[in-house]
Amino acid sequence: MHYLTSNNMNPSDNREVVNSINSFDTSVKIGVVGIGNNVGTTEIAASLSVWISERYFFAFGDPKVSFIEMAFFESSNMQFFKRYGMGRFLDRYSFQDVLTSLLISEKDELSPNLSPKSEVILPEMQKSNSWSGVNWMVPGENLPYLFGAALSVSTFSISGKKLSSAYDTLKSMISTPVAVFDLGRGLGKEYLLAEMDLVIGIAGPNNSILHNRVNDIRSIETYRKQGGNMMWTVNASSDGIDKKYIRKMLAGGQIIYIPKFEDRRVLQCDSKMRFLFEDDFIKSELWKSFDRISGFFERAI
Repeated sequence: MHYLTSNNMNPSDNREVVNSINSFDTSVKIGVVGIGNNVGTTEIAASLSVWISERYFFAFGDPKVSFIEMAFFESSNMQFFKRYGMGRFLDRYSFQDVLTSLLISEKDELSPNLSPKSEVILPEMQKSNSWSGVNWMVPGENLPYLFGAALSVSTFSISGKKLSSAYDTLKSMISTPVAVFDLGRGLGKEYLLAEMDLVIGIAGPNNSILHNRVNDIRSIETYRKQGGNMMWTVNASSDGIDKKYIRKMLAGGQIIYIPKFEDRRVLQCDSKMRFLFEDDFIKSELWKSFDRISGFFERAI
């Protein structure tokens, strides 16, 4: 697909590349997927969404990028709303949260004490949740309660059918030229990856993590083997990492290394319930890394 008029643009140029949504026929879908959990997939996907908005659109009042949380069933994202202090800039009950009704419908798996009418506030689907040039389509505060009402964490799981249903519903709501999907852990996500125009795989820098996540790597690699537009990003990199081993495990290709940030800065963001890109220094370093993937993004559009 080709929607932009220039394929040789430099994202560091301070100029508007796209000024009208009319240049697009449909959303470009970017999937960010991780090797296992806790490798920073969500942080990178959220940051990438803001970077695209800043570098390519410059129209924060009228979002051109959507961030869609598709890893809502993974424990690290169950508290998404609280974790990032989303109430600072979004109406806490106006989320396009199809996940709520999706879970409520699974009556056999939820406690009979769950009363959607009295205890769950349903979203207002027509509202936009715009901040920093991005429309945020993420789980609201209902989600932890719904999971807590399950008979047990071990017996309550999101089946492929339910995940597919959530994806189809969320996809139908996208009205922006670009959509960034946080797909979470890569294992078993082949059918979602196949829908993407660009896939960015997120890996950790430790050999042990790579060694223990071979199945995740193989699952993600199916996209590239089928001719997909894909690259790898190694998060939290530092001097001394074994790049030769990393390249071997990730089967080569384009690999971008994002530096490890000071614990002090990361902890400050965490304590204030902020995204990492809200720290000016971290944002500057992240944007430098993202500038190096601009060619892959432009290939998708």
